[in-house]
Amino acid sequence: GRVPASFNQLVGLKPTCGLLSTSGVVPACRSLDTVSIFALTSRDALAVLDAARGFDAADPYSRDVEPWGVDWTAGRFRFGVPRQQDLEFFGNDSAAALFRRTVAHLEALGGVAVEIDMQPFIEAALLLYEGPWVAERFLAIREFLAAHPDQIFPAVRAVIETGAGKSAADTFAAIYR
Repeated sequence: GRVPASFNQLVGLKPTCGLLSTSGVVPACRSLDTVSIFALTSRDALAVLDAARGFDAADPYSRDVEPWGVDWTAGRFRFGVPRQQDLEFFGNDSAAALFRRTVAHLEALGGVAVEIDMQPFIEAALLLYEGPWVAERFLAIREFLAAHPDQIFPAVRAVIETGAGKSAADTFAAIYR
């Protein structure tokens, strides 16, 4: 949810798993799915989160907890930015300029940029798109994929099809990682 939000000048709030019910949501990776919130402001996103959160007995991953996070109304906050060596814009100078402008904007709002090591996040992303969690994505659409393979975007289909070959041992190794 954060990426589509950023491409559309919206706030994307991605709650931790189980905070919002996924009942009725077509799963992508059921054990990791979370419903994203899109809003024009952080305050609006938090209002939606407050209204929507709560335990749902129909959702096996649902949990009833108080959210913990940033108080965007406090005026001062810290935000993470990748270390310089971790930044990759794939030759897109416009994206690099937008990134720099966004950091400057957050600082103007009272934020303090804190460099973070992106490697753990990159490794986690690779587990989701190249590792055994692809098997869960495969499971979610296995019947549709078998019946309508040409109706799935080729790049997405190529990733999901690899899930058929993942093992339980691969899954546990990734969970331990």
